[in-house]
Amino acid sequence: MRIYITSILTVFLLLGCSSEKKTVKTIAKTETSVPKIVNLIEGPMVDLSYNPYDIAIKMDREKKNIYSLDIQMLLRDGSFFVSPNSERDFKGKFRIDIEENNAIESVSELIETPLSQEVFDPHPFVNGYVNWVKVNTNYKQFFLRTSDKDFKVGGVVRFVIEPRCTLEEIPFIITYEKGKMWIMQNDGC
Repeated sequence: MRIYITSILTVFLLLGCSSEKKTVKTIAKTETSVPKIVNLIEGPMVDLSYNPYDIAIKMDREKKNIYSLDIQMLLRDGSFFVSPNSERDFKGKFRIDIEENNAIESVSELIETPLSQEVFDPHPFVNGYVNWVKVNTNYKQFFLRTSDKDFKVGGVVRFVIEPRCTLEEIPFIITYEKGKMWIMQNDGC
């Protein structure tokens, strides 16, 4: 009887050791397995690191207290955007927003060169007339400096670049210090 009980205990111990080894092998196998890459997005991927345009912004003194904000838009690979001269209201229309301040004020509309032409666009999101900017274009807006004190005023150039259909926001800061005014990109710091 003792032999019988000893045999049964030995079988259980062997089975127990055997299942432990299987568990260890399974864990090791799971840890070293390479995950399968699954593409959850169907269709073409958009490379947002590619920029379909270049923008240059500068500020020039025109007269004693009059300054011009000059923006040059250089388009690449068929990119385009809605002109500020489009009569219809588009959320992505090219515009300049300056924060409220007591130091400068706009004294002109945004001047576009060359002037865009109105065309009919049958696309479902437009389905009407629009001024598309599809060539390299310059923008100019004049500002009157109303303060002699040093200041910093923030602003943003906003537009939707097509056909990527992304809202572009280029922040900048207009600085007046020690009798000189200039503009620089605001990197958020």
